[in-house]
Amino acid sequence: MLAACGSDTASSNGAGDAGSAAITSLTAGVLPIVDVAAIYIASTQGIFQEHGLDIDMTLAQGGAAVVPGVIAGDFMFGFSNVTSLLIARSRGLNLKTVAPGSGSNGQVGGDYFGVFVAGESDINEGADLSNRTIAVNTVQNINDSAIKAALEDAGGDPDSVTFVEVGFPDMPAALENGQVDAIAVAEPFLTQVIDNGGRDVLSAYAKPIDDLTVSAYFTSEDLWNENPDTVTAFQEAMAQAQRIAREDEQAVREVLPTYTGIEPELAQRIILPNFPEKINVESTQVLADLAIEGGFLEGELNLSDLLGDRSF
Repeated sequence: MLAACGSDTASSNGAGDAGSAAITSLTAGVLPIVDVAAIYIASTQGIFQEHGLDIDMTLAQGGAAVVPGVIAGDFMFGFSNVTSLLIARSRGLNLKTVAPGSGSNGQVGGDYFGVFVAGESDINEGADLSNRTIAVNTVQNINDSAIKAALEDAGGDPDSVTFVEVGFPDMPAALENGQVDAIAVAEPFLTQVIDNGGRDVLSAYAKPIDDLTVSAYFTSEDLWNENPDTVTAFQEAMAQAQRIAREDEQAVREVLPTYTGIEPELAQRIILPNFPEKINVESTQVLADLAIEGGFLEGELNLSDLLGDRSF
C-alpha cells in the first residue's frame, strides 16, 4: 500500500529539505527473524525517512503469506528466501528482487544455520546423516536442497535422507523426543539448541556453496513499474542499512528484541548472518540448479527474470 504525504508530514518526520519533500508511506511484509535486522535498522535509525519513506513492517509467520501480499499490492515490498522466489517466478508470478537480505557468514561450524544432532547422538559428522531423518521448516525449499548439496560434498548419500516438516520453534522438542535424528535449525533457535547440548554436524549454508545469498527483499514488476522512484529510494536506504548491519554487530543485536520477541541476553549471544551488499548471482544460480534437480520449479527460468536492477 502506498500513500504520499504532504510537506508538513515530511517536515515532522525529519525528511527532506526544510519540509519541502513528500514522505511516501508504504507497507512491507517481513518475518520475525534475524535475517531482516537491516530493515529495522533502517526504520529505527531514520534512514527510510532520510530517503522520503515511511515504512510500516507487517510481520508474517512465513514467506508463503508474504508473496501473495506483494502480488495483491497489500505490500509494496516483501522478504523471502531466494529458493522460494525462484519457485514463485517459475510459476509465473512476476516478482523482482530489489535488495539482498541475508547470507551465510561462511563459518563452518559457526554459521547462523546448521544441521544439529543431540549431544548423545551417534551422528558425528555430515556423512553420518545418510539414511537418517532431518527436520526442516519447509520441504522442497532452500534448506533441504542446501543440505543435500552439503551432504553429498561431505561424502554422504543425499538421496537416502528423509526430510520431515517441523516449525523452527518445535524443532528442539522433536530432537529431544527422538521424532527426528537431526534438525536443520537457524537462529535464534540454534543457540538454544547449543545451550541444550546440541552439536552442529553440517553447516549447509557455509559449504559447499560459496558466499551463499540466502534471502532477498522483492516487489512485483507491476509495482516497480508504477513506483520506480520509491523502489530506488528503498534500495538506497537498504544499502545504507545493510552496511551498518555488516559493520556494526551491536546495532543488529540491539534491534533484534524489538521485533523478534527474544530476550536481550539471547540477542547478545546468537550467531549473526552476513548482510551482503549485493545478491550473489553465482550462488543464486546454484540454488536454481538445485531447485531444478529437486523438481521444485515449474517451466523455464532465467535469473534475469528474477534479479532486479541494482540488487545484484
